[in-house]
Amino acid sequence: MDFKNNRYVKLSGVPWGAKPNDIEEFLIDCNIVGDPVIVRYKSGRATGDAVARLVGKSDLEKALKCHQKYLGKRYIKVEETDGDTFEKHFSESIAFIKEPFKLPSLDVRCHTQADEAKKQEVFRQADSNPKERLRYNEEEKMQEAGKLPDMNDRPKYTEVKIHGNAFVKLSGLAWTANEKDVRKFLNDCKVHEVVITNNDKGKPSGNAFVQLDSKGDVMKARAHNKEHLCKRFVNVEEVEKQQFIRETERDRKDYSSFHVKMKNLPFSATETEIKALFKDLAIEEVIMMRNKDYKPSGKAMVEFKSEEDQAKALLCDNKPMGSRSVEVNKVEKHDVKTIETQHNFH
Repeated sequence: MDFKNNRYVKLSGVPWGAKPNDIEEFLIDCNIVGDPVIVRYKSGRATGDAVARLVGKSDLEKALKCHQKYLGKRYIKVEETDGDTFEKHFSESIAFIKEPFKLPSLDVRCHTQADEAKKQEVFRQADSNPKERLRYNEEEKMQEAGKLPDMNDRPKYTEVKIHGNAFVKLSGLAWTANEKDVRKFLNDCKVHEVVITNNDKGKPSGNAFVQLDSKGDVMKARAHNKEHLCKRFVNVEEVEKQQFIRETERDRKDYSSFHVKMKNLPFSATETEIKALFKDLAIEEVIMMRNKDYKPSGKAMVEFKSEEDQAKALLCDNKPMGSRSVEVNKVEKHDVKTIETQHNFH
């Protein structure tokens, strides 16, 4: 078959239990080449995405008409993708079939010590993605109750806790733009979270989704429409909560709302100097991080008493301390636990 006229689509928000034939039924009016591919994590778990190769342009047009239609209880995002992306996921699916991941499936309960060890390995891998850990826990509870989840019953990533009820999308961002740039751009808004999304190749998409505190903040954010950020003018538009969740679920990280991590501190820096840098903010604790020889590492973690103070602390990035410019960044929750454990150990 001549593949040069083929087109490719990506489906997002696919139920975790969906099979290739479910994708075929969803794209029922389209001529699909081979089987659709369910995209998986390295552990073998479905990501919620799928890709399909279509015969031609007319099939692509039909597929795009399925955008935001329902598959089971979930509505699906359908967008065009490229052949390289399809081939990448197709090759990974072949490798998975040839050598499935060496972890227990949810259809088999852990009866032996070896099985229990394998389950713990699942948890260790899932720790890098808290939403994946949540899904595994929920499925195991259903299994113990004698009810394996079907395609429509599986927990959704929408279970992730969302603070605030207002959301905006920034598009046209420079690829170099980061979270701090976005927060400064929206400096008059109360920002809970910024997610800069990536494309299928893992590069910045030029879009960011921002979770705000209120509709009033949305109005303030929209007032920045067409203003410049990193030498490019940016479009600002309001989006719904479900779109925020759907568009960001792959790129969101589970950051602490109260901690920041500091880098490039002078080795002589003290807790008093750090508190002076954040002099108007309410600090709960400062942890001076040390290396394996128990010498200053030039790093620290600071816990604040409120999310508002943490957000203000992030604006202190690149402020001077001694002869150095100090980095102030968010820290993921699992890193907070690791740092606290190491500190308590010392």
